[in-house]
Amino acid sequence: MRKTILDFSGIYREQPSMKEWAEDYLDGTGLRGTDCYCDPETEKELVRQLEKMPAGGIHLMDSGNYHYVSKLFLETCAGEVSLVVLDHHTDMQPPALLPVLSCGSWLLDTLRENPRVRQVFLIGPPQEALDQIPVECRERLLTISQEELGDGSWREILGTFRTDWPVYVSVDKDVLAPEVCRTNWDQGTMRLEEMMEILRWFAGGQQIAGVDICGEPDHREALPEELRQSSRVTRCLADFFDGLDKREKEG
Repeated sequence: MRKTILDFSGIYREQPSMKEWAEDYLDGTGLRGTDCYCDPETEKELVRQLEKMPAGGIHLMDSGNYHYVSKLFLETCAGEVSLVVLDHHTDMQPPALLPVLSCGSWLLDTLRENPRVRQVFLIGPPQEALDQIPVECRERLLTISQEELGDGSWREILGTFRTDWPVYVSVDKDVLAPEVCRTNWDQGTMRLEEMMEILRWFAGGQQIAGVDICGEPDHREALPEELRQSSRVTRCLADFFDGLDKREKEG
């Protein structure tokens, strides 16, 4: 899978090994209006840039402030997909003011606007947040809450999930416990081993249509060890999917 970095905050300048690892690098530090909310004109420019990149690749997308880029990548997918989202937040909150693309609303917008996303598996938010998801969006939505991750019932729930479409994966590392890696948002309690078990389950049954990984720390505040820790987790995820792709091509 082709590896792409989208650097909006400059975080990957602090992680030179990640920048060297990627095959494509989009420097978004000069784009106006990208932090949490995406300016409509900037969104058009991003769409033009993303058209040059494969939706079927592995995309490193900076912090969770830019998770909305997943919506734009999904719009470039040629066929129907199931979307797997691992996130401590639902990302299904309507914008408080204007109807603008944001990190807090991108998944809601995707469900409402993109019929090629046939179903969404949302894993990680607290049950209280899941209960606030609009009723009209729940028909295509299956969930595992933070509480179900905590009490161990998630494995049984995961075993009931079925999908008939290629799987597009979007991970925000804030679903992980802070001791696993630090992000710039409040975080969940998931262990890396649990995340990998979930991802292996989905990868075992269907083709992977694309992978997005966000959840970097604030590079202005992160300690060197926190940056290294974040890089290790990202590489663990990216190498897993890259290995799957290589084995599929060889087999």
